[in-house]
Amino acid sequence: MAYASQGGLGLPDTTYYTDAKNADKLKAYQAHVAKVLELSGVAAADAAKQAEDVVKFETRLAKASKSRVELSRNVELFYNPVTLADADKLTPNFSWTEFFKR
Repeated sequence: MAYASQGGLGLPDTTYYTDAKNADKLKAYQAHVAKVLELSGVAAADAAKQAEDVVKFETRLAKASKSRVELSRNVELFYNPVTLADADKLTPNFSWTEFFKR
């Protein structure tokens, strides 16, 4: 038996990225990402641009993800047993059958 789920985001929930009332938190998160990049040796201007790109990418992921509330209230969103053959049909660019042979 295997289990797969949506990945995590840098912030605790999708609403941090999608709800306008969290704009200040998202801005602070972007500043934090930039600071971490600077501390790792990235130039400040590059760090700011990279942090902006990170937040844009995570926002796209958040829009395609279910929130914690959605996942906790609807078990069918995360509990969908399928056979390997059915999993292969769901992911035409990735073979679960081949993956589990290794």
